[in-house]
Amino acid sequence: VSSSVGIGEEAYSLNGELFRKYYRELRTICDELDCKDADLVQAIMRIPSVVTSEKEALKDEEWATVCLAIERAIEVMNKHREVEGEAMDRECRERIGAIKAMLQEISPLERERESQLRQRIWQNVIDVVGKEKIDPNRFEQEVLYYIEKLDITEEKVRLAQHCDYFLEVLDAEDERQKGRKLNFIGQEIGREINTMGAKANFSAIQRIVVQMKDDLEKIKELVANVL
Repeated sequence: VSSSVGIGEEAYSLNGELFRKYYRELRTICDELDCKDADLVQAIMRIPSVVTSEKEALKDEEWATVCLAIERAIEVMNKHREVEGEAMDRECRERIGAIKAMLQEISPLERERESQLRQRIWQNVIDVVGKEKIDPNRFEQEVLYYIEKLDITEEKVRLAQHCDYFLEVLDAEDERQKGRKLNFIGQEIGREINTMGAKANFSAIQRIVVQMKDDLEKIKELVANVL
Protein backbone atom coordinates (compact mmCIF):
# COMPACT_ATOMS: atom_id res chain seq x y z
CA VAL A 1 0.00 0.00 0.00
CA SER A 2 1.47 3.34 -1.03
CA SER A 3 0.34 6.89 -0.46
CA SER A 4 1.42 10.02 -2.27
CA VAL A 5 1.97 13.46 -0.82
CA GLY A 6 2.87 16.70 -2.50
CA ILE A 7 5.68 18.81 -1.09
CA GLY A 8 6.25 22.02 -3.00
CA GLU A 9 6.29 21.15 -6.68
CA GLU A 10 7.47 17.56 -6.20
CA ALA A 11 5.42 14.50 -5.31
CA TYR A 12 6.71 11.75 -3.06
CA SER A 13 5.43 8.23 -2.57
CA LEU A 14 5.45 6.56 0.84
CA ASN A 15 5.56 2.76 0.85
CA GLY A 16 3.20 2.16 3.75
CA GLU A 17 3.62 -1.58 3.87
CA LEU A 18 7.41 -1.34 3.96
CA PHE A 19 7.24 1.44 6.55
CA ARG A 20 5.06 -0.68 8.87
CA LYS A 21 7.37 -3.67 8.43
CA TYR A 22 10.43 -1.67 9.44
CA TYR A 23 8.54 -0.01 12.31
CA ARG A 24 7.35 -3.32 13.78
CA GLU A 25 10.82 -4.86 13.59
CA LEU A 26 12.60 -1.84 15.00
CA ARG A 27 9.98 -1.34 17.72
CA THR A 28 10.45 -4.94 18.78
CA ILE A 29 14.19 -4.42 19.06
CA CYS A 30 13.68 -1.22 21.05
CA ASP A 31 11.34 -2.98 23.48
CA GLU A 32 13.83 -5.80 23.92
CA LEU A 33 16.65 -3.39 24.62
CA ASP A 34 14.44 -1.01 26.61
CA CYS A 35 15.62 1.94 24.54
CA LYS A 36 13.78 5.09 23.55
CA ASP A 37 12.20 5.20 20.09
CA ALA A 38 11.66 8.95 19.75
CA ASP A 39 13.61 9.09 16.50
CA LEU A 40 12.31 5.79 15.14
CA VAL A 41 10.05 7.36 12.51
CA GLN A 42 12.79 9.64 11.19
CA ALA A 43 15.20 6.70 11.02
CA ILE A 44 12.71 4.66 8.99
CA MET A 45 12.05 7.56 6.62
CA ARG A 46 15.75 7.60 5.74
CA ILE A 47 15.80 3.94 4.73
CA PRO A 48 16.04 3.49 0.93
CA SER A 49 12.77 2.60 -0.86
CA VAL A 50 10.54 3.78 2.01
CA VAL A 51 10.16 7.22 0.44
CA THR A 52 10.59 7.64 -3.29
CA SER A 53 10.28 10.65 -5.51
CA GLU A 54 7.62 10.49 -8.19
CA LYS A 55 9.11 12.26 -11.16
CA GLU A 56 7.25 12.54 -14.39
CA ALA A 57 8.95 10.80 -17.31
CA LEU A 58 10.18 12.93 -20.17
CA LYS A 59 7.91 13.21 -23.16
CA ASP A 60 9.13 11.94 -26.52
CA GLU A 61 9.78 15.43 -27.88
CA GLU A 62 11.62 16.41 -24.68
CA TRP A 63 13.79 13.30 -24.83
CA ALA A 64 14.52 14.02 -28.50
CA THR A 65 15.72 17.50 -27.55
CA VAL A 66 17.97 16.05 -24.83
CA CYS A 67 19.43 13.49 -27.25
CA LEU A 68 20.10 16.18 -29.85
CA ALA A 69 21.88 18.33 -27.26
CA ILE A 70 23.99 15.35 -26.19
CA GLU A 71 24.92 14.54 -29.80
CA ARG A 72 25.95 18.14 -30.47
CA ALA A 73 28.03 18.19 -27.29
CA ILE A 74 29.79 14.99 -28.35
CA GLU A 75 30.48 16.43 -31.80
CA VAL A 76 31.99 19.59 -30.30
CA MET A 77 34.08 17.53 -27.87
CA ASN A 78 35.37 15.23 -30.63
CA LYS A 79 36.24 18.23 -32.81
CA HIS A 80 38.11 19.81 -29.91
CA ARG A 81 39.97 16.55 -29.32
CA GLU A 82 40.97 16.38 -32.99
CA VAL A 83 42.29 19.94 -32.97
CA GLU A 84 44.12 19.36 -29.69
CA GLY A 85 45.51 16.05 -30.95
CA GLU A 86 46.85 17.67 -34.11
CA ALA A 87 48.57 20.36 -32.04
CA MET A 88 50.09 17.76 -29.71
CA ASP A 89 51.26 15.66 -32.67
CA ARG A 90 52.88 18.71 -34.28
CA GLU A 91 54.69 19.73 -31.10
CA CYS A 92 55.93 16.20 -30.43
CA ARG A 93 57.39 16.04 -33.94
CA GLU A 94 59.05 19.43 -33.53
CA ARG A 95 60.68 18.47 -30.25
CA ILE A 96 61.83 15.07 -31.51
CA GLY A 97 63.29 16.91 -34.50
CA ALA A 98 65.06 19.30 -32.13
CA ILE A 99 66.59 16.38 -30.20
CA LYS A 100 67.83 14.80 -33.43
CA ALA A 101 69.30 18.12 -34.56
CA MET A 102 71.12 18.58 -31.26
CA LEU A 103 72.41 15.03 -31.56
CA GLN A 104 74.21 16.05 -34.75
CA GLU A 105 75.85 18.95 -32.90
CA ILE A 106 77.55 16.57 -30.47
CA SER A 107 79.85 14.77 -32.95
CA PRO A 108 82.09 17.81 -33.71
CA LEU A 109 82.33 18.52 -29.99
CA GLU A 110 83.62 15.01 -29.25
CA ARG A 111 86.91 15.72 -31.03
CA GLU A 112 87.40 18.85 -28.95
CA ARG A 113 86.47 16.91 -25.82
CA GLU A 114 89.08 14.22 -26.56
CA SER A 115 91.77 16.83 -27.09
CA GLN A 116 90.98 18.56 -23.81
CA LEU A 117 90.87 15.25 -21.94
CA ARG A 118 94.32 14.34 -23.24
CA GLN A 119 95.75 17.67 -22.20
CA ARG A 120 94.16 17.54 -18.76
CA ILE A 121 95.33 13.98 -18.08
CA TRP A 122 98.81 14.78 -19.35
CA GLN A 123 99.09 17.80 -17.09
CA ASN A 124 97.76 15.88 -14.08
CA VAL A 125 100.30 13.08 -14.60
CA ILE A 126 103.14 15.59 -14.94
CA ASP A 127 102.04 17.31 -11.72
CA VAL A 128 102.10 13.97 -9.86
CA VAL A 129 105.15 12.09 -11.19
CA GLY A 130 107.02 14.58 -13.34
CA LYS A 131 107.42 14.64 -17.12
CA GLU A 132 110.71 12.71 -17.15
CA LYS A 133 109.06 9.65 -15.55
CA ILE A 134 106.23 9.36 -18.11
CA ASP A 135 106.34 6.53 -20.64
CA PRO A 136 104.66 8.02 -23.76
CA ASN A 137 103.52 4.63 -25.08
CA ARG A 138 102.03 3.58 -21.76
CA PHE A 139 100.48 6.99 -21.36
CA GLU A 140 98.81 6.71 -24.78
CA GLN A 141 97.42 3.28 -23.90
CA GLU A 142 95.94 4.53 -20.66
CA VAL A 143 94.45 7.59 -22.32
CA LEU A 144 92.83 5.51 -25.06
CA TYR A 145 91.39 3.16 -22.43
CA TYR A 146 89.98 6.10 -20.46
CA ILE A 147 88.52 7.80 -23.54
CA GLU A 148 86.96 4.52 -24.64
CA LYS A 149 85.12 4.36 -21.31
CA LEU A 150 83.65 7.79 -22.03
CA ASP A 151 82.71 7.02 -25.63
CA ILE A 152 79.04 7.80 -26.33
CA THR A 153 78.77 6.43 -29.86
CA GLU A 154 76.39 3.62 -28.87
CA GLU A 155 74.18 6.00 -26.94
CA LYS A 156 73.98 8.35 -29.92
CA VAL A 157 73.04 5.52 -32.27
CA ARG A 158 70.35 4.20 -29.94
CA LEU A 159 69.00 7.70 -29.29
CA ALA A 160 68.65 8.32 -33.04
CA GLN A 161 66.88 4.97 -33.44
CA HIS A 162 64.48 5.71 -30.58
CA CYS A 163 63.63 9.11 -32.06
CA ASP A 164 62.91 7.55 -35.46
CA TYR A 165 60.74 4.88 -33.84
CA PHE A 166 58.83 7.56 -31.92
CA LEU A 167 57.95 9.23 -35.24
CA GLU A 168 56.98 5.87 -36.75
CA VAL A 169 54.49 5.27 -33.96
CA LEU A 170 53.08 8.76 -34.45
CA ASP A 171 52.57 7.99 -38.15
CA ALA A 172 50.91 4.62 -37.48
CA GLU A 173 47.20 4.46 -38.32
CA ASP A 174 46.50 1.94 -35.56
CA GLU A 175 45.44 4.04 -32.56
CA ARG A 176 45.44 1.16 -30.06
CA GLN A 177 47.95 1.54 -27.26
CA LYS A 178 49.69 4.38 -29.14
CA GLY A 179 49.99 6.50 -26.01
CA ARG A 180 51.58 3.66 -24.03
CA LYS A 181 54.07 2.96 -26.82
CA LEU A 182 55.07 6.61 -27.02
CA ASN A 183 55.47 6.73 -23.26
CA PHE A 184 57.75 3.68 -23.32
CA ILE A 185 59.84 5.09 -26.17
CA GLY A 186 60.11 8.38 -24.30
CA GLN A 187 61.56 6.51 -21.32
CA GLU A 188 64.15 4.86 -23.59
CA ILE A 189 65.06 8.23 -25.09
CA GLY A 190 65.53 9.61 -21.59
CA ARG A 191 67.78 6.70 -20.63
CA GLU A 192 70.15 7.36 -23.53
CA ILE A 193 70.21 11.11 -22.90
CA ASN A 194 71.00 10.58 -19.22
CA THR A 195 73.83 8.17 -20.05
CA MET A 196 75.33 10.65 -22.48
CA GLY A 197 75.17 13.34 -19.82
CA ALA A 198 76.89 11.09 -17.29
CA LYS A 199 79.68 10.19 -19.71
CA ALA A 200 80.04 13.57 -21.41
CA ASN A 201 82.66 15.03 -19.07
CA PHE A 202 82.59 18.13 -21.25
CA SER A 203 80.54 21.27 -20.54
CA ALA A 204 79.56 21.97 -24.16
CA ILE A 205 78.05 18.49 -24.54
CA GLN A 206 76.39 18.67 -21.14
CA ARG A 207 74.64 21.91 -22.13
CA ILE A 208 73.16 20.12 -25.16
CA VAL A 209 72.10 17.21 -22.94
CA VAL A 210 70.25 19.63 -20.64
CA GLN A 211 68.34 21.06 -23.59
CA MET A 212 67.50 17.57 -24.81
CA LYS A 213 66.08 16.74 -21.39
CA ASP A 214 63.95 19.87 -21.48
CA ASP A 215 62.47 18.92 -24.86
CA LEU A 216 61.91 15.36 -23.68
CA GLU A 217 60.03 16.54 -20.57
CA LYS A 218 57.68 18.55 -22.80
CA ILE A 219 57.12 15.44 -24.92
CA LYS A 220 56.33 13.35 -21.82
CA GLU A 221 53.78 15.91 -20.67
CA LEU A 222 52.06 15.77 -24.06
CA VAL A 223 52.09 11.98 -24.20
CA ALA A 224 50.64 11.77 -20.68
CA ASN A 225 47.49 13.46 -22.01
CA VAL A 226 46.74 10.57 -24.37
CA LEU A 227 47.38 7.67 -21.98
